Amino acid sequence: MNLQCVITIGANDDVSVQWSTPQNSSSLKISLPQRRSAGVGEEKVYSELFEENLTLDHRGEYICRIKSRNNSYETKAYIYVHEPEVYYLELTSSNKSFVVESGKSVEFSANVSGHRKPEIRWYHPDGSGIIRSSKFHIQHFISKTTLNITNVTVQDIGTFSLEVSNWEKVLNFSLLVIGLDVELKIQPNYTFKENATLLCQVQGYPLANITWFRTKCLHHSHGDCSVAELKSIGGVKK
Repeated sequence: MNLQCVITIGANDDVSVQWSTPQNSSSLKISLPQRRSAGVGEEKVYSELFEENLTLDHRGEYICRIKSRNNSYETKAYIYVHEPEVYYLELTSSNKSFVVESGKSVEFSANVSGHRKPEIRWYHPDGSGIIRSSKFHIQHFISKTTLNITNVTVQDIGTFSLEVSNWEKVLNFSLLVIGLDVELKIQPNYTFKENATLLCQVQGYPLANITWFRTKCLHHSHGDCSVAELKSIGGVKK
């Protein structure tokens, strides 16, 4: 096993590096920090941890801590050690419910790791598989996957799913978008005494109260018009 800890600092900054591991081991080796130029006035500091002959006792959290004169930094990784014939899957998320204003961005994140290697895919609430685009940004890391959605609309309201196909496991994320999308479906022309159906479709949150009004003008004159609210008769606006 080989873990690498890297940080970019000022060229004249002094740093110290400390590793924390689940257990002490005679096979554990930690390299002295190495410095390399990273541009004008900056350097990258590298420290590596090597572990041979892994056992189940080496399973756990490995932490790299770097301290400079004015700051301290920390990064960590959880290492799984398993028998070759033993299979496992970790599929978790700390937040699976989101409320976002229309036009904003939202990011779903899940911890995914396992043996067998998980085969993962994101799905939209309409059931279609999500592919990378200017709206949907998908990133896969060693033990994590993220889905970032830009410019969310009310059409995105619903349950997004992260599916691990070779494990038949699913993790769901609910998205509620604050905003309304209104569509009025109307036939422009009707014959005399024909029944007319006007459809107003409203999607979004919070739930909307719909009120119908009718503007009546005499002799097609816009200067002699009256507006009246339509009342409900038997549950239907008349």
